[in-house]
Amino acid sequence: MPPALTPTDFITNPGRGDQEVAPTKKVTLSFKMPLDPATVNAQNILLRDGENGLVDTVVNYDEGTRTVTLTPNQPLHDSSRHEATVTTSLRSLAGESLEEPFTWDFTTADRTPPVVSSHEPPKDAEKVQRSAAVSATFSEPLLPASVSASAVTLADSNGSVDAEVDYIAEKRQVTLTPKKPLAEGTKYTVTVKGGDKGVKDLSGNPMGGDASWSFTTARSATPTTPVSQARLVMCLASAMYWEKYLVTYADKKQWWANFWAIGAAILAATTNVAIWQEFTDAGGLTAKIAGSVVTVLAGLCATIPRILNHGELAGAARTLRPQYGAMIGNLVDLIKIAPNFDREEAASVVHDFQLIKEKKDQLQDLSHKLLGEDGTDLTGVDDLEYAETRILKTADAVKSIEEALRRQ
Repeated sequence: MPPALTPTDFITNPGRGDQEVAPTKKVTLSFKMPLDPATVNAQNILLRDGENGLVDTVVNYDEGTRTVTLTPNQPLHDSSRHEATVTTSLRSLAGESLEEPFTWDFTTADRTPPVVSSHEPPKDAEKVQRSAAVSATFSEPLLPASVSASAVTLADSNGSVDAEVDYIAEKRQVTLTPKKPLAEGTKYTVTVKGGDKGVKDLSGNPMGGDASWSFTTARSATPTTPVSQARLVMCLASAMYWEKYLVTYADKKQWWANFWAIGAAILAATTNVAIWQEFTDAGGLTAKIAGSVVTVLAGLCATIPRILNHGELAGAARTLRPQYGAMIGNLVDLIKIAPNFDREEAASVVHDFQLIKEKKDQLQDLSHKLLGEDGTDLTGVDDLEYAETRILKTADAVKSIEEALRRQ
């Protein structure tokens, strides 16, 4: 019986436990003795991938060098453990074979370059908000050191835009945060550079080429206007005045709301206590009429806060006041850096101030807003004329009550 073939009788390449093996590398076995060519085939020398699946290979044997070569029909998987096996069916010319299968493993290197898998804003997006997030998400983790302001850029027609570039490892995402608000109605282009000076994955593989996309920012509904330091000071003075005045305004409206509510309660209490007690002996009909009149008057009194919107105006004034407070800070910041402030940014702040001022003007206009019984907007109707109309309607209601009681 011929002696057994042992693993020491051949040398493998890659060797056992080798790392960073090129996915395109061929597997070779160099033997000390000649082999039986009939036993050298893909059934007796196997190659499996990381999922234990057989890799389709072509097996060749060079009798002169006594070398077996396994050539995969396609590159091996990146960053994957592979196993090669020599079975007991492989024999030498002398009939020698392994007593048991011999298996060794190696791990392939990462040779796949990273790519941009998604990005925001989308390609050719229009009417993008000037404060919208600009980001790119990659197919695999990146080497943080390769992510820089030179590798990921934002530009308009005038050149690069100064922006902070950050990498969020857990999301595989690069973000760009412009140091100044983006201009309105402007086309911007994001570029992620490839090559040696571009972004790389953890294995050092660079992107195969540059990736870029463009988007266009929205135009403001209100055109920006030139802003001077003097105008900023005027806006600041106005904002400071109204920030303080709105407290007094709200307190006054609340006082009137409370006044009419309390008045209605007093009238209602009078109906149930004083009137009834005084007129009970004088006769049931008189007491009923007096009580009905006071009840109707109490109801009219209770509608006054709603007619003049005292409570709603007080609440609206309190809600509006913090907005003036925040605007004061923005205006002060701009004035501090004048005359070097960005005029477009200043125009945006003044525009925001004007919007708040419009809300305040509307609030004052509502001071005399009247609501009809059906909720109709009666703005512009004279207060006294409207009050007189309500009193006449109340008098008619009292007469109807008196007639109904007399018919009893």
